[in-house]
Amino acid sequence: MRLSNQQSSDPILKTRTFFPGQSSPMPEAMRQFNVFLQTDLGLALMAEQQTVLNRYLSSLAGYNLLQLSVQQGRRLVPDVSVGQYLQLGFAPLIHSVSKDTIRADYQHLPLAKDCIDTIILHHVLDFSFEPQQLLREADRTLQDGGHLAIIGFNPVSSWSLYRRYGRWLKPPLPEHRPIRSARLADWLSILNYQILHHSCFFHRPAINHRGSLEAMKFFESVGRLCRSPFGQLYFILAKKRVLPVNPLHSSWLQRVSPAGGAGVKQGQPQSYFED
Repeated sequence: MRLSNQQSSDPILKTRTFFPGQSSPMPEAMRQFNVFLQTDLGLALMAEQQTVLNRYLSSLAGYNLLQLSVQQGRRLVPDVSVGQYLQLGFAPLIHSVSKDTIRADYQHLPLAKDCIDTIILHHVLDFSFEPQQLLREADRTLQDGGHLAIIGFNPVSSWSLYRRYGRWLKPPLPEHRPIRSARLADWLSILNYQILHHSCFFHRPAINHRGSLEAMKFFESVGRLCRSPFGQLYFILAKKRVLPVNPLHSSWLQRVSPAGGAGVKQGQPQSYFED
């Protein structure tokens, strides 16, 4: 499918559409996941994710919010107060481009550097062949002091069994590559991020029945109170640290005078730097 590059007058966006590269995510698995999200289990999953995102992102300050999601055309945080809510749609999955949608490859975002205040990565790391490259791209576009919110599947949960025996259960989860949240936290620390919140949620089993899912909704409260690490999903909220521009000077260091050390105050450390 051939895509055309459409230039935009928006200073944030380089283009509204972008050619996907060889490092694109798994499009077929993403299509299957979008079908899964229309089931009773998928709808319950999305409702709980929106609750978590609204709880932590609705009060964040900022003008530009970017949503990178495997689900197309739906705002995950509809109540957030921002100037511009941008959604990135993976090019092979969408056929039309709206005013607030970027049609692009996840691994090479057509965005300027340091232009976004808040970024949401919604399951895109689960369906990426190169999650580290995607994380670096998000870091490039996020400005200092900005917030990064990540939601993904928890590989240490009962749904790992669901993935293995999903062919006997309906509907099956699509193939994906979950990342341990602890490993993801290590990647973020290397990129100089501060973890503000880290938790697991959606503790209900993989039962595709609306009534049963509603009856087991109290599992979420129990899981939050116990801080259970076995929830089906993880949520990480991180803040990009601001690096100091100027190095700190040690005013207590004394220079060594050319005349054999005269002028060095007694009881203070001697400097090893010479003129």
